[in-house]
Amino acid sequence: MQRPLLLVRRLKHERAAAVAAREKAEHERADAVRAREKSEEERKKAVKEREEAVAAREAAVAAREKAEQERAAAVAARVKAEQERHEAVAAREKAEQERAAAVAAREKAEQERAEAVTAREKSEEKRAEADKAQAEAEESTKRVAAAVAETEVKSKETAALLEELSNRASVPHGAIWWMKREVTEAKKYMPKSKQ
Repeated sequence: MQRPLLLVRRLKHERAAAVAAREKAEHERADAVRAREKSEEERKKAVKEREEAVAAREAAVAAREKAEQERAAAVAARVKAEQERHEAVAAREKAEQERAAAVAAREKAEQERAEAVTAREKSEEKRAEADKAQAEAEESTKRVAAAVAETEVKSKETAALLEELSNRASVPHGAIWWMKREVTEAKKYMPKSKQ
């Protein structure tokens, strides 16, 4: 007669485990969504920096072309050419520095983009894991509900059988009384809705 009590306890334990698993799955899913949003922000930032790097490179190219034109003008006017040549060299060095900075910015933007892609892939993996955990939790909840229903049916069948046996004359009524008492004691520990 302790089987129904053990079954009820086991069902309570499985139901609590299913609820905990569902909460964990929902928490992991929220984490995955936040990670995906963060990776989207990082990707947008990387795209913006890459566009800025391209603009800086174009500015560097324009500055370099200007320096070359000034150098050609310096050849035509030799007296003025020395001064203009120095300015052109300075402008060219500045253009090279800007070009180097643009290349470094582009490389940094590409690296950040790669990191953003990796972060997005990780967030998608976490989301898939969270979805799987949620499905498992829901399946566990269904199994617990089926077991509870089965236990209720068996409990009703047992009560009906005891009632039938107690109405027979050939059955020892002391044993029947003892079984009914065991069932009554077990019901005391069940939730009110299941009694």
